[in-house]
Amino acid sequence: MNSKITLAMIIPLAIWALWTLFSPSDSTNKEYEKRMWNATVNEQGQLSVLGVTINQTSLKEAEKILNSHSEQALFISPKETGKKPVIEAFFPKMPDGSKLILNLTANDELIEKIVNNASTPMAFPSGNIKFKIAEEHLPVIQTLTVSSMTAIPRIKITPTMLVNQFGTPEQQIPMGDIMHNLYPKIGLDAILDKSGEVMLQFVSPDSFQQTLISLGVTPDLEADTQ
Repeated sequence: MNSKITLAMIIPLAIWALWTLFSPSDSTNKEYEKRMWNATVNEQGQLSVLGVTINQTSLKEAEKILNSHSEQALFISPKETGKKPVIEAFFPKMPDGSKLILNLTANDELIEKIVNNASTPMAFPSGNIKFKIAEEHLPVIQTLTVSSMTAIPRIKITPTMLVNQFGTPEQQIPMGDIMHNLYPKIGLDAILDKSGEVMLQFVSPDSFQQTLISLGVTPDLEADTQ
């Protein structure tokens, strides 16, 4: 952070971010629907978050809805046997200071073409490899639909704040210093670190069992594990 920014500037910014993400609003319905915690499921079982509907909204439409541009890349996880490459759209400059990642649905043929033409590999300590997508594939990337959403607020979140906005989780799974708070009805895995860092991972509710499987637990949310 720039050393010239004064405390008098920081405090109002922090209060504004807190209000934007985790407080009720008297604004218009359109603004209300774009609040990160306002996840809704329609009668067809489709999940919408921030106005983006999972498995329906394209990346081009999502950028327009979110009023922000994304950076697209392809990720490969060599250590995870059987895991397909993933195309992600990263939004580093959301208006509220949060970060947003959209996973995109692509068929095997398109994935193969993108992998073969991708460039500028970057390896991460986790073993994952990031590839820059070739210019020729960017137009088709814009037409791909959103398969999942991960939101990373820039403010610290307490368990109470989480419950206030999403209700009591149907199941909690502790893993080291983090707690997975599961909300299957809205397809949310709210991953809360002891430090207050949080990742809100949204998938379609009818795909939520895959989230449980990835956590190594039986897909049964009726048991109270709290």
